[in-house]
Amino acid sequence: MAMIRNSILAAVSLAAVTGLAALPSHADEGAKVSAKVLAPLKAGRFDIGSKKALAYYQNDRNTCKVTVILAQPFDENADYAHPANEAVRFNTAVVAGTSTRVETAEGRALALWCSPMAATLFVQTVDRVAYVAPAQ
Repeated sequence: MAMIRNSILAAVSLAAVTGLAALPSHADEGAKVSAKVLAPLKAGRFDIGSKKALAYYQNDRNTCKVTVILAQPFDENADYAHPANEAVRFNTAVVAGTSTRVETAEGRALALWCSPMAATLFVQTVDRVAYVAPAQ
């Protein structure tokens, strides 16, 4: 059973990286994007500044076990042997009813909210804005 699950995860990861590479690089930066609702093992694609992201999760004992893959958009002239052009994959656990963010150095982020009983994962792109107190 574990071997089948690992094979499925490997296939999803490979499809995710392949899908990220095929995304266009001319997304509308000013577009408002509402939250996407993801079911377990159903991936969603997101634009986060100059990066492309793919996120999916598994429901594991009232926790959303989230996997996020970040990559540069595909460029046929890019040197993919250079570390800056490599895709990055990481995992995090979001307890049901709580949220977290995956932030980039550019100020864009993915906001992740795990619904009660980890039935769905809400994912939304957001701009990180710093608050500056007015001078007194």
